[in-house]
Amino acid sequence: MPQETLLEIPDILHTALLSSLSLNSNAQAPKSRFDKAKVIDQLSQAFNEHYVFPETAKAMETMLKKNLADGAYQSLDEPEKFAEKLSADLVATSKDKHIRIMYLEKEPLSEQDTPEGRKKQEQELEASNFGFTKLEILSGNIGYIDLRGFSPAQIAGNTAVSAMNYMSHTRALIFDLRRNGGGYPSMIQLHQLSVSRSCSSQFLLYPQNQFL
Repeated sequence: MPQETLLEIPDILHTALLSSLSLNSNAQAPKSRFDKAKVIDQLSQAFNEHYVFPETAKAMETMLKKNLADGAYQSLDEPEKFAEKLSADLVATSKDKHIRIMYLEKEPLSEQDTPEGRKKQEQELEASNFGFTKLEILSGNIGYIDLRGFSPAQIAGNTAVSAMNYMSHTRALIFDLRRNGGGYPSMIQLHQLSVSRSCSSQFLLYPQNQFL
């Protein structure tokens, strides 16, 4: 299955491009010896370079460095606890609940990077009907789709097309995304083409400021 970048569902009226950030330790040193100032400098640089809202990135940098200077992280000698605190502070400042900082001893090999892992993913997605949990025609000929995730169009396209064909004669269509955890852009774009020529969205590649 072709590789595709996962996207998180943004908060209403809020779209953010979030880079995956992690705290990497030196395997030769005790956990308590990691350099908090260096971690915060690297986080600040990453957000300033990649976060889609520059003003918010700068506000997060200011907050982190102030907290460090004020001793807010002084007692956090376990990197896992430090990461949790950083996550909470960043979310509180940015109001972006997609931000999460994690501590990793080593960079893990993604299961999806192997043929066995990709096959297992396909089977799991198929078992969940590729996120299409409920299809219903409501009163007034209004279509309703409870969609729990955006699976890759390469493997879920036929299911999506069948769902949209079932809804093809409805007067309006509701996509219930309240429990949707995000997924793959190809499925989002497939839905756009199926629903309406006037319904569209764009993906912003940042910092190049290019729309896809």
